[in-house]
Amino acid sequence: MHNGAFQDLRTVVLFYNRYNSKAKAAQINPESKAAWGPAPGPQTLSVKELTHGPALDARRIDHWWPF
Repeated sequence: MHNGAFQDLRTVVLFYNRYNSKAKAAQINPESKAAWGPAPGPQTLSVKELTHGPALDARRIDHWWPF
């Protein structure tokens, strides 16, 4: 993200995907191995929009990595 909160783009995708995924693994930050904390800038996050539609599965997330 713009503030350097995550090391790579894959983690950014996983961060946003956690909002509409019920999978336990989706609730863990792969960089810290801990549960996701609050959004770095909650006022800039459209949670309502992020919770609509299906979550991405691992195949779709990892299709482009590594690039």
